[in-house]
Amino acid sequence: MISHSHRFIFIHTNKNGGGSMEAALIDYADGVEWGHQPNGWKIPRRHRLARAFREDMDPETFASYFKFSFVRNPWDRAVSLYHYFLRYDPGNPLHPGPMSFPEWLKAYFASAEPPVPPKKTALFRPQFEWISDERGESLVDYVGRFERIAEDFATVQRRIGVEPKELPHLTSSGRGDYRSYYDDRSAGIVERFFGGDIERWGYTF
Repeated sequence: MISHSHRFIFIHTNKNGGGSMEAALIDYADGVEWGHQPNGWKIPRRHRLARAFREDMDPETFASYFKFSFVRNPWDRAVSLYHYFLRYDPGNPLHPGPMSFPEWLKAYFASAEPPVPPKKTALFRPQFEWISDERGESLVDYVGRFERIAEDFATVQRRIGVEPKELPHLTSSGRGDYRSYYDDRSAGIVERFFGGDIERWGYTF
């Protein structure tokens, strides 16, 4: 999402509440192809890397815009991805089918070498790749946390000078604590694959 009127760029890392934030900021967006949620909220169809925005924009303009993103505990995010494919993409080849969460992790992560997304699926990309340049240096000005999404999104709204709005909750799996999904091996798969996210933002299991 980009807003020229309010001079901000939102880098939407998937499964981090980004759809809710985009819905709250819809009035300020420019040039976005919109999709629809069943509850009527509109959200952009595409996710874009920060470096893609940088390549499309004049360097001085890109540097002058407020760029923000949100991140999430990788162990929690992996469980959210599992439920996403389980509930919303039944025809997708990544649908878990009868596989348990540890089996699904093994099938789609254990055989891949980070940071290349397993099965060439961009949705599995480590979060730091969404917001970094080719050398791993951050291209954004602010990184909020999913774990305190309401507080950090309020900070974003103050920074870009828009009317404060509460976040709508567009998607929810209704699941329990993410830690209950793991055994030692599956926890280790996430630690290996998302080690860059874990180290950069200090997450623990």
